[in-house]
Amino acid sequence: MKLLKLSLLINYFAIAKNSKRAIFLINVGLFLSIFALSAASISIYVENKVSNLEFEHLTNSRAKSEPEQTTQEEAQSETSQEDTQSEKTDSSNNNDENNR
Repeated sequence: MKLLKLSLLINYFAIAKNSKRAIFLINVGLFLSIFALSAASISIYVENKVSNLEFEHLTNSRAKSEPEQTTQEEAQSETSQEDTQSEKTDSSNNNDENNR
């Protein structure tokens, strides 16, 4: 069976018109394969660069936001401490007035 297929293929390529058409199709197939390979490799390269830049941006963003968060937390704790101290002084003033 394989010999029959091989002999049909040989007969197909024996005709010059078929040979040119087959070579053209093979060349187009090779071009598309090489194009797809180069496009995929360029895409992978660019995606890796973008991924690295995103990681650096995320790291810098976190490093920048951490001090801001700590200063906000400190400011909130200072205000809450001032509020508790003012409440204590208010309550002691009220107690003093009630004792008089």
